Amino acid sequence: MESFENVEKFESNLESLFDMVEETREFSLDDSPLIYELKKEEPRYISSEVIAVGGMKTISRVFDRKTGRYVAMAKLHKNTPPELFEPFLREARLTALLDHPNIISIYDIGLDRDSTPYFTMELKSGKGFDEFVKKRRDGEEVLNQLLEIFLKVCDGVSYAHSQKVLHLDLKPENIQVGIYGEVIICDWGLGKLIGSPDYDSWEFDRMLLNPDLLNNMTRADEVRGTPGFMSPEQVKKKRVYKQSDIYALGAILYSILTGYPPIEGELDDVLNRTRMGEIDPPKKRNKKCSVHPSLSAVTMKALAVNPRERYSSVLALRRDVHKFMTGYSTIAEKAGFIREFKLFYKRNRHLSLVIFYALLFIGFITTFFMNGLHENRLEAEFNQWQAVKEKERAERVFELYKTQSELPISESELKTRIQDLITELHSKEQWDSVTDQTQIVHALLKIYNPQWENDSLKYNQLAKKLSISGEGFFKLKIDTMGLGLEQQKINLVQTLPVESLDLRGSELFDLSELSGLKIKKLDIRDTLVNSCRGVDKHLPQLEQLVVSRDQLQDESVSDSVRQIKVVVR
Repeated sequence: MESFENVEKFESNLESLFDMVEETREFSLDDSPLIYELKKEEPRYISSEVIAVGGMKTISRVFDRKTGRYVAMAKLHKNTPPELFEPFLREARLTALLDHPNIISIYDIGLDRDSTPYFTMELKSGKGFDEFVKKRRDGEEVLNQLLEIFLKVCDGVSYAHSQKVLHLDLKPENIQVGIYGEVIICDWGLGKLIGSPDYDSWEFDRMLLNPDLLNNMTRADEVRGTPGFMSPEQVKKKRVYKQSDIYALGAILYSILTGYPPIEGELDDVLNRTRMGEIDPPKKRNKKCSVHPSLSAVTMKALAVNPRERYSSVLALRRDVHKFMTGYSTIAEKAGFIREFKLFYKRNRHLSLVIFYALLFIGFITTFFMNGLHENRLEAEFNQWQAVKEKERAERVFELYKTQSELPISESELKTRIQDLITELHSKEQWDSVTDQTQIVHALLKIYNPQWENDSLKYNQLAKKLSISGEGFFKLKIDTMGLGLEQQKINLVQTLPVESLDLRGSELFDLSELSGLKIKKLDIRDTLVNSCRGVDKHLPQLEQLVVSRDQLQDESVSDSVRQIKVVVR
């Protein structure tokens, strides 16, 4: 018994001694399994498994040793020309700028042991959106599910536009839907950053061509995008806007409604029909699908050939689709009273019956007693108003004729005055001192810019008002290279005393293009401008800005421009 107690005491003392040794021993980094794992000089990505192959790159499922998770790796094919390394890495860098739940996340960018570029991104299990869209071909009732996905796509694209990034290749194949409802926009290889050096460079665009699309084209060096989903301005190789992505979103919405792209066929036929805007309305494309006129109107507005006739922003397009889904009329359908009443009735069935019978009774009584008198009074007031307007118009035309009916100037004298004007502008840069008549401006344009169309410029010297439409504002420049002066472009708007500038129906895209003009009133209705950020810096003397309804995004009216009166007409 005593020996047994001695053994227990010995073991207890030995255990205490061991604990003391452990407490005094210094901690070593090698004791941490995770730190030891990271210090190993072994390949970071292992267990590669190919999951997709494109024209230029291969997407593989790999295991990341450092993070302990599976990711997707994009890597160029073997023997890929080095000229394509830069566009490949540029796609990764551009995508990495965007942080949104509906945009693919980039984890890592680098070069492997063979100096071949790669980038890794989040790995999502799911299907391409095109597989969901094809279900509509047989008339399956999955419209609400597809529209919910479409709204998430709009959220992602709207966020990208807020970061001045254009996708330029939106289509169902580039949208991934996860098994838990995640919606991810992929493949930003054709994307552009507004304001970057390559934004207006077509030559750089050709180098940035995404070869993943080569299997869909025969002349890939001439077309950037996917035929059937790319906008007319992309086909025509013109300047792209945010409305170019809105066109592609309209094409995706068209596919949701019918199960087919807006335009299909041979490449040349598809491109020509895209230029001309020859698209059948969704309700005529697939007889198996029931397409509501409201959604058809939204789709055709987004697919308008003229960018100015499309939605001013992705947010406006999303808002219209959401209105349809919640039982409200859309802006595109231009709903009348009957249509609005039907929608109101569906949302408020019992209240609508009460209002309907009340209005019916009041309308009957009012019409019976007042209809004749009211119509006669309105007709008389309209005729009087029309007569006054015609008189005012005739007086303005006569005054304009008198101000513009000066004696013609000889060609030699005109060239001398032009030479003096250009020299003065170049040497002194005193724009305010130049007050020559519109005749001088037209003559300058005729000599130095023969493409100018005089009909698109109207100038009232007395009112100091200038109206320009179409591409006129950007062509209202002359080049001094042929005059023996340093090469520069002079905007002739600065040679006229202008306080009111009317650019309705022009190609204006960004207010920064007006920088330097000393104007007090600006009308930008029916233009592509949808943001007035920085207007106080570009136009410090501006007092009034006239815009169309729903033209400006809500967030674009910042505190810095509240001193400017914004008029909505």
